[in-house]
Amino acid sequence: MVMGRREKRDAKMLVRSKAGLAAAVLSTVLLSAPGSSAEGPQQRGAPTYDELVARAKTGDANVDYLALRNAFAESPNYDPYGSNLRGLQNDMLDAYRRADCAAVVAKADSILAVNFVHVDARRSS
Repeated sequence: MVMGRREKRDAKMLVRSKAGLAAAVLSTVLLSAPGSSAEGPQQRGAPTYDELVARAKTGDANVDYLALRNAFAESPNYDPYGSNLRGLQNDMLDAYRRADCAAVVAKADSILAVNFVHVDARRSS
């Protein structure tokens, strides 16, 4: 079937309008997605990492653990690649492999003193 000029023009406009519609929908979805509190710096007046850790250690059930993790990322001990605690973590895992529970707990406590939200140490303590 051979298409005439008008049909070709209509087909091109249909493709453009579908692409435009898809772009508009995608933009709307991306721009209207709710932002998480992890996106920006800690808000003024928000509890600090040390304050949240102190509350968690006392057993405060109202501690916002997302805020705690985000506050840690702004603390001076934040180490995104884990290089500062690598030795302690390796020692903890070695003690775990040896089934030396006392050493595992001791190493986990040492890690948690620096990084209260360290997942492996939290699980091992």
